[in-house]
Amino acid sequence: MAASVQPPAPAQPASEEELAECVRTLRALIDVVGTVQRTLDRIGRQAPVREAGVPKRARAGKLRKSSRKGKRKAKA
Repeated sequence: MAASVQPPAPAQPASEEELAECVRTLRALIDVVGTVQRTLDRIGRQAPVREAGVPKRARAGKLRKSSRKGKRKAKA
C-alpha cells in the first residue's frame, strides 16, 4: 500500500499565539510522561502481587496434599 507523497506546503511563519499553544501542549505532554514514568517506577518497586487463594507452599512448587496425606495416615 503506497502512500502518496506530497511536497510540503510553503512554510508560513506561525503566529505568537500558535507557538504559545504548542508550548503549552508540549509541556502538558511532558508532564503526563513524567507521571506515567513515576507510576511505573513505583509499581516496579512494589512486592510481587500475591496470587489470591493460592498457599505460599503450593506457589513454591511444593504440593500441600502430600504433606497432609502423611499426617492423616499417622493419625489413623
